[in-house]
Amino acid sequence: MQTVINEFNKTLAHEDLFGSWKDEIRLRSEIRTASVAWEGVQIDNAEAFGFIKRSLYYGNKPVEFFMILFQNMHNQTILNCVLESTPAFKVNFLHSLTNYILDQKPQSKDLLFLINMYQEELYSSFAEVIGAMDNELCSYLLPRTTNKALRKLIKSRQTQIAKQSQQVHYGLIDPLHPNNDYPTIYGDKIQIMAEAITYFKASRHESIPALLDGAELLYRAGLLTDCLAILTEMVKQKEDENVPFLCSEEPYFQQINQLLRKTLPIYTLLVNPAEPHWYALELYRSLYPGFNPDPASLLYLDIYTIIVANLQGYHQYARYELTQKAVKILSYRPDDLVARFLQNPGEKANKEAAAELELAITQRTTALPHESFVIMELLRLWQQEKRLTLEQEVAVRLFKHYQHFFHWIPGSTFINEQMLQQLGPLLNKSTRNTGKLIVSAIQEASLDKLSTKNKSNQGINVQENNFLHKQLLMGQFMEVL
Repeated sequence: MQTVINEFNKTLAHEDLFGSWKDEIRLRSEIRTASVAWEGVQIDNAEAFGFIKRSLYYGNKPVEFFMILFQNMHNQTILNCVLESTPAFKVNFLHSLTNYILDQKPQSKDLLFLINMYQEELYSSFAEVIGAMDNELCSYLLPRTTNKALRKLIKSRQTQIAKQSQQVHYGLIDPLHPNNDYPTIYGDKIQIMAEAITYFKASRHESIPALLDGAELLYRAGLLTDCLAILTEMVKQKEDENVPFLCSEEPYFQQINQLLRKTLPIYTLLVNPAEPHWYALELYRSLYPGFNPDPASLLYLDIYTIIVANLQGYHQYARYELTQKAVKILSYRPDDLVARFLQNPGEKANKEAAAELELAITQRTTALPHESFVIMELLRLWQQEKRLTLEQEVAVRLFKHYQHFFHWIPGSTFINEQMLQQLGPLLNKSTRNTGKLIVSAIQEASLDKLSTKNKSNQGINVQENNFLHKQLLMGQFMEVL
């Protein structure tokens, strides 16, 4: 097939018009009488599009023609040819695409052309196409279009999928249910986990892309161990097949690498707080060979261990050690805000500095959560050393940041008695009481005790207490308590 198209392209240079017509008739006959292998066929220009259309679409082989057309829709020239075709042709193409989606389960990026192809006159045909899509395809296209009618179609399909999923799972999950019972830094934990289920179901058709998306969602739900387990298995399977993820040219290398850079640091900070940097490097070496950590980002784990030791009164040279780490970070990130502040250990921090660090906490919370948490601990250290005076509203916001992390991964790393003793006097009564409740519940947390009403909490709002108990049960399930 490709050979015939290439030969046709050569005939375009002929000056003899009748000779080129004669050649095209011969080439059309060759295509129509041969078995059409459409996979991998490329058409690069409008003339080739017209030739294939005349040969196959009008030659009683429209299905093969549409398959060739579909795999070339990323080419703007070919997309323009389709847009300039008759309405009937476009309707036939979209109908064929519907069957292709149901049979072949194409990758999301291969359907991106639909956004540019949408026209009001094709509304019914688009409804048919989108009705064949799964939630992964819908979720990919929705944020990439601003067309209200198309967005409405996609959202309607997502609602339909959610209802079908709820029926299949006996109402146990509903990805679109906005309950917000389990908030995290990435959204509601239950909704995230429900969406992860749909991706793992889809992984039966598109193993690697769906598994990666599912692993990302597990990370967002705070299930760090499960996320890393999936990535470990994927890497091991590739190695067993002698096709390791060892270079950036591998299509999924960057996605895995970015997910590891977010997940491993916060995971090692939680499970090995004494040596999180060393442990992260050890996991990279033993489980994820070929993937490269961000050295500047991992240095934040060293900063964390220094800060924690100093907060507990075990580190008299902390300021100078922090300065050394800051110099190393600046060698990788010359504009790193936190490292610049740490370069001057004896200098007092003003309100402007505190505001900049607060902004850094917010900006890094979802992208690099371990860095955000380390900055929070740094503000606490400066307050303890009287290098910085925290006003009540700043202290309340700082506590809220700790609380957001606790909701994401309910563990004493994020809210504990020492932290509350330090920040408590700076907080308003309501926030301080919330902190006391969390610390008290963490200290007494066990599956047996959580199933029995705690007499010491009788004066606390029952609804708030139940909510906290749910959080702590989740923390025990996640093995961070």
